Amino acid sequence: MARAHLASLLGLSSPQYNIAMILANHQHEGGIRVSDVAKRLHVSTAFITSEVGKLELAGLVSKRPNPSDGRGVLLRLTDKGESLVQRVGPERQRVNDHLFGGLSAKSFRNLSKTLAALIDDFAYTMSLLKFAKVDQSGTIIGYEDGQKHLQHSED
Repeated sequence: MARAHLASLLGLSSPQYNIAMILANHQHEGGIRVSDVAKRLHVSTAFITSEVGKLELAGLVSKRPNPSDGRGVLLRLTDKGESLVQRVGPERQRVNDHLFGGLSAKSFRNLSKTLAALIDDFAYTMSLLKFAKVDQSGTIIGYEDGQKHLQHSED
């Protein structure tokens, strides 16, 4: 809901806002790959490509060839995109202060660590389910060979 509010202030959809924020966090690196944005948002590269196309038409995002991968591109905010993201900064700060104001710095760090672990576990589970063999009742009865290639990182 908070992201939808912030997105609406910029005239963006929530997914477009999320993409813009990821790009903003990687501006200093010269851009970020489509696949990396997709991983961070837990969506397909096709979805990111579609949404980035809309952002590009609006003049907010630019693509350039990835020098380390001849087939891929790096995404960056344009000057217009950077300006748009900066414009919502004070409101984003106000929203975050309100959402997390009751937490101490230590509690916030613990929450962040817990959420990161949950997101990793969710991503692993979704990957695992792609290889699930299901019987007629919908019960998982095993996994296809691809399952053994999955890696689950543990702290």
